[in-house]
Amino acid sequence: MSQTSLSIRPSDGLNCNCHSASLWDILKALRIPPTLVLETRFDRPNLKHEVMAKTKKPLKQLGELLKNHFAYFCGMVYCLSKGKCVDVVKCLNDKCSIMTM
Repeated sequence: MSQTSLSIRPSDGLNCNCHSASLWDILKALRIPPTLVLETRFDRPNLKHEVMAKTKKPLKQLGELLKNHFAYFCGMVYCLSKGKCVDVVKCLNDKCSIMTM
């Protein structure tokens, strides 16, 4: 079903990884008419970041980190490519018994 065949159109959306120039390309590709766009800085005080030394088995390290420190939380793991995302999901599901989506 195409977006143009919908009788009700979304009134808002959220994207945390889109550059301003890309946003307008996306709106055009989805045939969303000119609209009000609100943007905010990426300064998110509710998010915490930590840099760790990488071991020789980084996927195992990630699995252990998630199990030992974040077992009762939900969150996101960002990867640099779609292929790497597939590898991470497979490892977390199969080798670490961590449910991913």
